[in-house]
Amino acid sequence: MVSALDRWRTVLPAGRVRTAPAELARAATATFGWPRRITAILAPDAPEQVREILRIAQATRHPVYPYSRGCNWGLGSRLPAADDCALLDLSGMNRILHHDAELGTLTVEPGVHFAQAAAYLKAQRSPFYCSVTGGPAYGSLIGNALERGGGDGPLGDRAAHMAALEVMLAGGEVIHTGFDRYAQAGTARLSRTGVGPSLTELMAQSSFGVVTRATIWLAQRPATWRLVIATVASTATLGPALDAVRQLVQSQVLYPNAVTLWNSYKMRARDGHFPWEQAPRLPLDIGATEGAEPWYVSVTVEGATERIVEALMAEVQRLLEPCSLALDVLRDSELTPAERAPLEPGNPTGANVFSAYWRKKGALPALEDLDPDRDRCGVIWLCPSLPLLGATAAPVLAEIERRVRQHGLEPNIGLNPTSPRLLDVYVALMVDLALPGEDERAMACHHAVMKWLISQGHLPYRLGVQSFGLLPPPVDDSAAVMVRLKRAFDPLDVVSPGRYAA
Repeated sequence: MVSALDRWRTVLPAGRVRTAPAELARAATATFGWPRRITAILAPDAPEQVREILRIAQATRHPVYPYSRGCNWGLGSRLPAADDCALLDLSGMNRILHHDAELGTLTVEPGVHFAQAAAYLKAQRSPFYCSVTGGPAYGSLIGNALERGGGDGPLGDRAAHMAALEVMLAGGEVIHTGFDRYAQAGTARLSRTGVGPSLTELMAQSSFGVVTRATIWLAQRPATWRLVIATVASTATLGPALDAVRQLVQSQVLYPNAVTLWNSYKMRARDGHFPWEQAPRLPLDIGATEGAEPWYVSVTVEGATERIVEALMAEVQRLLEPCSLALDVLRDSELTPAERAPLEPGNPTGANVFSAYWRKKGALPALEDLDPDRDRCGVIWLCPSLPLLGATAAPVLAEIERRVRQHGLEPNIGLNPTSPRLLDVYVALMVDLALPGEDERAMACHHAVMKWLISQGHLPYRLGVQSFGLLPPPVDDSAAVMVRLKRAFDPLDVVSPGRYAA
């Protein structure tokens, strides 16, 4: 009987079915210990090859696990959710297929990354930019959108600003979402839903198929902008600042993803240097060593004219100043080119990846050479959602900090309001995997805090392979319906088995 590997070799170019033990071992490495058996790495460079790979997977019942670029650090990197999968590496499918410079769209394959898109738009002198994340500049636009990852800018909710998906199903079928399923549809790239039931949203955080193309909507570059940094005394006094942010977003002075809140530990970790000389014992206690643990509220105010921006700024200052220790304003027109570049909307610096090296001793790699998997950085993410209410969110954040400290870790926390109602939280648990027992400590902390959050009704908006088994059973029939949908799209469960439990 011809094996799946042999059949895949007939449809992929030479060297694109990789089974070398060293390469499989690297692919099975993440920022936490989560052992997985991987049978092969398949590296297509065209949609038709993906289609044939999936047909063979179904015919031989050999599961595949697609990833775009493998930079999902803290949530599993490229690890499959089940053993004995062949990884489907889509990074070689990296073409930018279309750009509409009038309506602001960019159609890409899954291997296209943020730095590539930014360079392309700059070269095209496009009036638009792609909302970027604080993560790696070489992360995938499509991969991040399908995971419902957040970005900066008015279209930072990328999953809500994505259209015209091309999806390969396990049986070899190809579906296009929205109006893209009709020939010569003039609005194919402009409508998420099209007409009738929409399949676009079903593809996010699912295992129903493999997305090989999507259109990402872009934001218009602002004519002028301000960056406001408000300093809030502590977690205990964070509530009024959160309420002020909610009012600014509700009144449309700010768009939701214009605001980021970081605690002291996250601010300190972004340069990757743990202050070993100040804190020979773990965890670091910033409050004890410096007398305070403030939070930092970063707000981007942008507009078409200086007059508009100044009017918006007046409202931002009115609401934030009463709950802040200090409020600093950076004006784009007053910055040097070197100062302005990392703050420019749509510029993916990737510098926040330095935080993965927080507890690693020694010299840091260069920015372009950061690789937390290779360098044995320990990073595990927790991603709960909270109501955007100061009286609700602030006590929960204080309890997260307390519980993380109990496990001997620093509570590295960031927040983003993603709507006038919702606050997305991201907690990074960071250790040095080279030290015995630290990986186990971080995972025990992750599970304990996750279970506590779920017990309080604060469920995660994003899961990693370490989290798929922690969700509570639903109270309705949705699990059974999801199973039926999975069987309809993928009857033999060969695409990403175990992913999001679907």
